[in-house]
Amino acid sequence: MVHYTDPGPERDAVMNSVEVAERILDYINETIREQEGWEILRTISQHLWIGRGRLDLTAPPRNMGQPKLLEDGMLCKAKSGGAAACVFVQ
Repeated sequence: MVHYTDPGPERDAVMNSVEVAERILDYINETIREQEGWEILRTISQHLWIGRGRLDLTAPPRNMGQPKLLEDGMLCKAKSGGAAACVFVQ
């Protein structure tokens, strides 16, 4: 739309609207990404045990904020060809 709008106040308003829409959509995408990460951590936590207690990766630690999933997937060793499932949490 910006390309088809003549320079002036109307074009400025269109450009401002595009910037606002991009910020809103970035916020929505990040919120969805965080929710999906939380769901993955919750699923993993159901199968993590330390001694007789379950390790809850979704519970906030005492001195930090809500845990956040940074990355999950397979980690492969180049020389031996071995692989392990890994989860990186902040």
